[in-house]
Order: sequence, then structure tokens, then C-alpha cells
Amino acid sequence: MHSTLQESDSFKVFFPKSLCTFFAQCTNERIDLHNIQKNATIPHTDEDEVMILLGVMFAMCYNRLPNLSDYWSSTSSMGNQFIKNAISRNRFQILMSKLYFNHPEKPDNATKLYYIEELVNCMKQTFSYAMSESSHQSTDESMVKFKGRSVLKQYLPLKSIKRGVKVWQRCDAQTGYIFDLNICAGKTENDEFSEGTLGERVVTKLCSTIKIYDVVLSFDRFFTSVNLLHTLPFPAVGTAIKSRKNVPKFKKHLEKGKSEFLATSSVVVPRMFYTIPGVVPPLCPGDVPRCVVPPPQVLCPAVHGCCAPTVL
Repeated sequence: MHSTLQESDSFKVFFPKSLCTFFAQCTNERIDLHNIQKNATIPHTDEDEVMILLGVMFAMCYNRLPNLSDYWSSTSSMGNQFIKNAISRNRFQILMSKLYFNHPEKPDNATKLYYIEELVNCMKQTFSYAMSESSHQSTDESMVKFKGRSVLKQYLPLKSIKRGVKVWQRCDAQTGYIFDLNICAGKTENDEFSEGTLGERVVTKLCSTIKIYDVVLSFDRFFTSVNLLHTLPFPAVGTAIKSRKNVPKFKKHLEKGKSEFLATSSVVVPRMFYTIPGVVPPLCPGDVPRCVVPPPQVLCPAVHGCCAPTVL
């Protein structure tokens, strides 16, 4: 993404108009259901108003105020003039209560991610499109803070964010920019990445969308295993749990300041006095095949008959 782009242009790269059009269609379906059930007359929305709604939510993320109504306060030290000019308070609250990212009628065979599936798929495509992949990437988990009701919510007492939605991410090792992500929703049926441990499945699935040959991966001990490093088509480095299957066993006690190396057919395991044992593949694995799996083509949803889908 070019550095000279304006803020609005950058916003449209990640949230194309076809996506907002689809959100407007789904929200209008929910408004129609509400109007029938409550005998109300809430007017429909459109893609421009949805873009305003998303922009206001972004502004609220960095401009924190005690209460939602304070953004429309007449007090100069409280109210946000940008938000007041964009949308009224009542209209904002109505749209927030009726905003849908997919059709309200959920199919019987839908997944747990049904209501955010189109949003996540489009963002994965736009994230990959907006920035070229780097040669050093890392894979890890992240928690999105959430305290509402959802089957996706997890409780991890040892994390800084204890309650939220867990997300697996493949990021740039230096900047943290996300190239690909998958929301943790449990094991699904008919998943092509169903073999191996959870860590192996997560890394394999995230690496299947890598678009360049020259890349080195890194991850922590939750993901690292000898089988994963042996099957990955890319060089990788990671800390490891010494009790993991097929990890070479160190027999003698290591003195301070010393190091020791053991190796298998495809993995080198160094041990140092001051670090956790790590698993490192050879620097030049000439006999390890390298391949790049092309990323799947994801179409940002569009309203049928109104505009063509946006292919990034």
C-alpha cells in the first residue's frame, strides 16, 4: 500500500465498497424483520452510511470518552465534532443494534463463524493485498478482548486478556502486520488440515497461503514439533519442549556458558545454559522440497444485481 494514500483511501483498501454494500443489505434485512415484529418504521441504510458507521467506530477506539452519549455532548471538552457532523446519536444507536455482517437467517449447516465469515474472508484478502510479504514471519496466537455472549469466547486465566476470542495469526516478524489469520472455532469436519497436533494444524493452515519462496518462519514452543519442521516447505525456527516426541535427548548436565548441539535427519537442536532448548532446521536444507501454494481467491461479497464483486 502506497504511503501517500489518504486516510479515506486506506480505509477503502481494507473495507471495499462492495463489502459495505453487502453489510447494508444484511442490515436492511434485519431492520425489515424488526419493523414487522414491532410494527416500527425504521428507515433502511445504504453502503455510504455503513462506511460512516465503521469510521465512527474507529474514531471511538482512539478517542475514548466515559459514555457513548458523550460523543454528541454540547460541551466543548467532551463532544466530538467529527462524529456529530457524520451521524446523529439516535441513528447511530439504532444501526449499531441492527448491524449484521451476514444474512440474519442462519442456515442449519452454518459454522460458528457464520455471522462474521464474510467479513473475515474479505479482510484476509485485503490484508494480503495491501502489503507485500516479508522474508521473516512469525506465527502466534492473539486474544481479542470480548465480554459478551458468544460460542467463540474463551477464558485464559494466564493471559493479559483473560476473556475474548482467540485468533491464530501469521505476521511480519518486525512490524507485526497481519498477513493471514484464522479465528479459533474448534475442530471442524471435512477440514483438509486435520492431521497432527493443534499447533501443527494451525501453522500448516496459515503457511498454505504464503505467496513467496524466500521466507523464514518462527514460532514458540506451543507450535514447535519435529514433525512440523520436517514437513514444512519453508525453513523455520522455534523454541521447543524437550519432552516432545522425536526431540533428541540430552544426557549430560550442561555447564554455565556452554552449548551443545544434537541433530536428526532434518532438524538441529541446540541447547544453551541460559535459554530454553530450541529446534532449528539446517540453514541450507538442499534436500527439503520448497513449494508455494497459491492463496485461494476470495471475493468480497456484493449485492446481487447492484454491483459486481470486488476481486483483489
